[in-house]
Amino acid sequence: MPDVPRIRLRSSTNSEDLPTFNGAGLYESTGFNVEDSDKKLRKKLLKVMASLWLERAFWERELFGIDHSAVGMAILNNPDFSDEYGNGVVIGSQESNGFRTWVNAQKGEASVTNPVEDEISESFTFIGRSADDVVVQSRSNIGDVFLEESSSAIRPVLSSQLSQLQSTTQRLHDYFVAKQREKGDRRKYGIDIEYKLMEENGQVVLYVKQSRLLNLDYEAAEPNNSIAKAIAKNNGMDGAHLRRQPKQLSALRPDDFCVVKTDSVVGINRYEPVGNGFIKLNITIPSSSCPDFIGPVYVFEKHFNFI
Repeated sequence: MPDVPRIRLRSSTNSEDLPTFNGAGLYESTGFNVEDSDKKLRKKLLKVMASLWLERAFWERELFGIDHSAVGMAILNNPDFSDEYGNGVVIGSQESNGFRTWVNAQKGEASVTNPVEDEISESFTFIGRSADDVVVQSRSNIGDVFLEESSSAIRPVLSSQLSQLQSTTQRLHDYFVAKQREKGDRRKYGIDIEYKLMEENGQVVLYVKQSRLLNLDYEAAEPNNSIAKAIAKNNGMDGAHLRRQPKQLSALRPDDFCVVKTDSVVGINRYEPVGNGFIKLNITIPSSSCPDFIGPVYVFEKHFNFI
């Protein structure tokens, strides 16, 4: 990579970005200045490799039944982005009325996936290749990216970059879904892409950072309202987790999950499978160890006994 003063050493394992397990945030990446010594490079390479066995990574794989002995780590090298024009996440999926693109964007280096308090990202959807008919979910409160100020129109200066983002999203979706079809997998998938917008030589350039499939084909199941209790098993952390959202722990904020101690009981009046091993409960009698987790809560099914 000529003329690149700093590179990113990105963790890349065979136990992340899977159709039913994305592993976001489990492993570590780091940066390296090309003028630094080989000794520093070796230390940073080892740090990334060793993150395969971080406690959070081990237990998240354990929760999803992934064979640790089959897990491997590689390191992807790419230029280290700094002074970003913008960044974000785009979700693409094939719907009955066409290909749906859901764009989330934020100005500069402000995070879309892990925003600081009170930061809101730009979010909008459209169907097909043209963004003429945009449905806006939210506007950035720190600076517009694709959207014109106070309207749903796309800023002309970024219209070609949005078109490129849409076509790239659809191409990646079609490619990876075709690979699943070759394996006999008929489930419905979306594509989840992280991207960067960099200003180079007076132009804004799009970079795709990474992509992963999303399993959207959750089996519908009728909620079971006759179950009255959920009893926590020991999942290796002296209990089991209650979660605000059906996500891996690494994708949740600390206040979005809580450990119910082993053999503790929560009273429930609703039990609804929502896919990927998660159950949506409605807690009516909370546990003393998680008194604030009442009402709609998600749990990993195999970590509780239900009565």
